[in-house]
Amino acid sequence: MNTTPTPYLPKLLPWYARQAGVRIELAEALWREAEAEAAREYAPQKPEYWRACTENFRAALRAEHERKQAATRVAPLFYSQQRMAGLPLRVSEVMMRSAAQWYSHWYTTAANSLLLAA
Repeated sequence: MNTTPTPYLPKLLPWYARQAGVRIELAEALWREAEAEAAREYAPQKPEYWRACTENFRAALRAEHERKQAATRVAPLFYSQQRMAGLPLRVSEVMMRSAAQWYSHWYTTAANSLLLAA
């Protein structure tokens, strides 16, 4: 039988993770960091310790949520820049296609006029 104690994780941790839009594994890691930070300041298992754990954990979740929100606000800018970078290639492709169509039309017209003249 395994006698090593399992680390304490709050029962609301999955709810907090969903609210912040982060993975549960990341929320668990943030909780462990919050516990380590609270242990440096307070005696473990005291009310001040648990309050510090909760406050540090919620602050870390808020920071992670804001980081993800900032990334989603910048993403459309990157996509538009990617489209703009490919624009000269599309323009040159359209110009080459229209030049080829013009040459094909000119060549067939010239060939037809030569056949009619003969």
